[in-house]
Amino acid sequence: MRVAFLNHPHSEAAWNIEDCVVAAARLVDETIDVVEFSPAPIPPDALIFGGSPVDIKVFPAIPLARVAIASGPPGPAVGATLSVYAGAQPQNFRFRPDELGVAIADLARWLESSLDLGITNTELRKLEVIRASIAQAVSDGMYRQLPDFAAQLSAISETLEAQTRAPHPGRRVIGWCLNQIAAFPVGLVSGVASSYLVELLPHFAR
Repeated sequence: MRVAFLNHPHSEAAWNIEDCVVAAARLVDETIDVVEFSPAPIPPDALIFGGSPVDIKVFPAIPLARVAIASGPPGPAVGATLSVYAGAQPQNFRFRPDELGVAIADLARWLESSLDLGITNTELRKLEVIRASIAQAVSDGMYRQLPDFAAQLSAISETLEAQTRAPHPGRRVIGWCLNQIAAFPVGLVSGVASSYLVELLPHFAR
């Protein structure tokens, strides 16, 4: 998951918002990559910003959160209207300095509800086709002369199987598996499995 921070919220607490969001992501089995604020070439999966008004009309309509960490009442900047592309409006959060646990739980719920962190049945079916193709290559002994390579393939197949059967599959782990498969010699996966690999790679490259 790629998250960008803009106008970092001023914090009166001993904790900062980036650490809080990383902890929140762990609650929903996601890994955070903090990226620079930029609408191109690849926008982040979510944008979190401070209380100051921000104009991001050039930005795609992605999940937005305005966060304030303060003990006093909201000021005018926190309540400012945000002008965003496609009319999306941010989720507003205000936490006291002693509310780290509340902040983590609230932001975890926001991440889970705002971002598509699950895996669809269609994605599961296509991942299973890819996994089965890898497992078949190993069981057929195609790489008998390359035991280390065969062991790596088996590990990737087992990881994919474990992730797709987990209650909360980790898209980042699956993305790593798909990238490993894509880097293997041409011909390892072919036919339908190959087309599924090409199709799914961008969706799991977070």
